[in-house]
Amino acid sequence: MKSQEWIFKVDKLTASLEEVSTGRSYSTSVYALERSELPLVIKKNGWKFNWREEFAYDVKTVYKLIANDFPDEIQGLISLSDAGDHIFMPLVETAPHNFGRNKKFHGVLGNLVAFACKLSFEKGHDGEVGFIAKTALIPHYEKELGAKSLMGTRMGIFKAEAKKLVSCILQRFLLMITQKSLHSLDSVGYLGKQKKMAKKEYLLELKKSSEALRLYKSKHFPSKKAA
Repeated sequence: MKSQEWIFKVDKLTASLEEVSTGRSYSTSVYALERSELPLVIKKNGWKFNWREEFAYDVKTVYKLIANDFPDEIQGLISLSDAGDHIFMPLVETAPHNFGRNKKFHGVLGNLVAFACKLSFEKGHDGEVGFIAKTALIPHYEKELGAKSLMGTRMGIFKAEAKKLVSCILQRFLLMITQKSLHSLDSVGYLGKQKKMAKKEYLLELKKSSEALRLYKSKHFPSKKAA
């Protein structure tokens, strides 16, 4: 199957999905799409591309983005393949309800591309990813993703920009859970010993999250001194 040109814009780079109507942030997860979910992502339901055909290729894996509060609602899809020295992104699409003026969430495309860069780092490809863009959107991807024009409409995101995208997502996610946890403590309104216990549990979870972030960054983004 010929790779499709990317036709979707990056509306916002967020560590989570941001609800357009309220500005509220929702944490996200990315999973491989299941065969049983294919009937959900068809043109009859508003999807623009043939994801059943894309799913059928053994060399490609289709991933779905979900908001963790709405696990049964797919927010976007991306197809990825390992090209040996980089991750190629043949196809990407935001869900119909996240496209156009009445979109539900900001941040779908940014999260999916950051996931592809993260996967590239984990596979030893230095975060490098490639895709084919619609000609009119090349300047947009250069500005929003730091992508570079290669041959024709083919574009690539290389190590430095990939690192920024992944770091941005990880850092903003940590900030989001920090703010969410602090808000939860304030809204619960614990008094005395109970409040101290809740704050202690929160600080422990924050420490674990910070340490996980530090370990991930040290493994995939070593400093020049460490390298």
